[in-house]
Amino acid sequence: MACTFLTRKRERVKNFPFAHNAQIELRDQQTGGAYRRLVRLVKSIRSDADTPVDISSYDIVGLCHVIDPTQLAGVTDVGALRVFRSAAEQMMRSPDLWLTLKVPNGTRPLFGDEGVSVLELSKFAEEIDGLLIATAA
Repeated sequence: MACTFLTRKRERVKNFPFAHNAQIELRDQQTGGAYRRLVRLVKSIRSDADTPVDISSYDIVGLCHVIDPTQLAGVTDVGALRVFRSAAEQMMRSPDLWLTLKVPNGTRPLFGDEGVSVLELSKFAEEIDGLLIATAA
């Protein structure tokens, strides 16, 4: 079932919330629950960041979703955050990926005008680096 919503530019966009939720459920099952824990952790880090990060909750779900589920299965929360940071680095360094990655329901690209900015992902990666350094000490 498709729904429509208005974007920041006041344009109607087709959305498939049930497909989105089904993809989230599938990925969470594939990772033994690590996927949803990672999404919550990353959203919390974004909310508590010293410098505001302009990445939507929807796009955080997408950033976590493109990670290979085998890398998340059986890892701790800190381990999952390290996997996320590594995936973010790969995404930032590979413009070819920007064109291919999509949000979980496949309705739009993950990166670009309506999605994640590489600059914002870079700022966020620095925030995560600080936390990972602090947890290693």
